[in-house]
Amino acid sequence: MKFMKASVCIILVLFLGSCNAVKQMPCENLICTKDFRSITVAFTDTNGEPLQVKNFKSINLRTNQTLTSSNINPISSIKGVYLVATDEDLKDLSYEGDRIKISATHPTNGALKEAEFVISGGICNCHVSKISGPEIITF
Repeated sequence: MKFMKASVCIILVLFLGSCNAVKQMPCENLICTKDFRSITVAFTDTNGEPLQVKNFKSINLRTNQTLTSSNINPISSIKGVYLVATDEDLKDLSYEGDRIKISATHPTNGALKEAEFVISGGICNCHVSKISGPEIITF
């Protein structure tokens, strides 16, 4: 009889402990698509022609870290288009949105352009999402 009571107590403790673990789960019922999302920015010259820039960087101002996507720029198939953030950066971004500063240098005259984006991510989001930021930057 004592063995049975002890077994019931152990099962009850394990059951209650597992309930607490479930309540602490930050992303309940998260169902994501397999799409891979990216946020881009295009650089153009004054004539509106695509411009391949130098030294493109995409930095999370909250963490002061360069986003992973910034290391695989430019998008080779589209001249002048660069990755600001992708789903690969999801874990490095906050759910509420982080300020992302991008910068690039003109290839011939060395002029520097900077812009700011707000991009959300985080472990409870399926994909990165642009809250604000330019589509095109003209040198």
